Amino acid sequence: MSKMMNNARLVGISLSLQLLLMAVSGPLLTQLWAETETFTFSGNSTIISMSENRRRTILNGDARISSEDLQIKAERIELYGDDFRYARCEGAVEVRNSAQKISLTGDNLFLDRKLNKLRSPSYTEMVDLKNEIVIKSGYMEHFDEENYSVFQIGVRILKATEDGRMVCRSDYARYDREADTLELSGSPVVHWKGDRYSAVRITINLETDKIEMEGNVEGEFTSKTQEEPADGAENNSAEQ
Repeated sequence: MSKMMNNARLVGISLSLQLLLMAVSGPLLTQLWAETETFTFSGNSTIISMSENRRRTILNGDARISSEDLQIKAERIELYGDDFRYARCEGAVEVRNSAQKISLTGDNLFLDRKLNKLRSPSYTEMVDLKNEIVIKSGYMEHFDEENYSVFQIGVRILKATEDGRMVCRSDYARYDREADTLELSGSPVVHWKGDRYSAVRITINLETDKIEMEGNVEGEFTSKTQEEPADGAENNSAEQ
């Protein structure tokens, strides 16, 4: 009887976990939590509570949630709330979606599937191979209804371009992955091709690498063109 109850509880948790991950919708979260028929979860130790008002699953030690394209790994993962609305991941968090070529790493990650909102309140690093960009910050949040992500606190951005690496820093960044745009504010500075740009606001088109600046625009440019000799100078020099 006890074994049957445990099996029933595991089935219930498995179905609820699938509901948690599959019900998340919207541009970025849909990409991160791609729809699939089967999710698996595991941990070195698992605590499951099925009480009516405190349904909760806690995975400790090498905690993992996986599907065909999605893998979430952390030291601890907690699922709770009505219909397991919330997911809280703590310690060495890694989120990877192979289909979308995007990954997140950090110390903490919080997901509210009802509001379609994802938040990382500590150091976070996003790697997006689609736009060949890496974004590091002390705080990250994604708003799915408007389909954008914001990064705050010591934002550092690396972007690969055909003309070399673009390096950006600011206090605040807004990243629209669908529109391929990056907006920087809060003392933004961009270093690219040996030049330096600063302004009140800087907008970068990640597809064309076009940079637009607004307010107190400043730039430092490095000349790469050597002065050409005057006509006949080479011949005169040779004759001497």
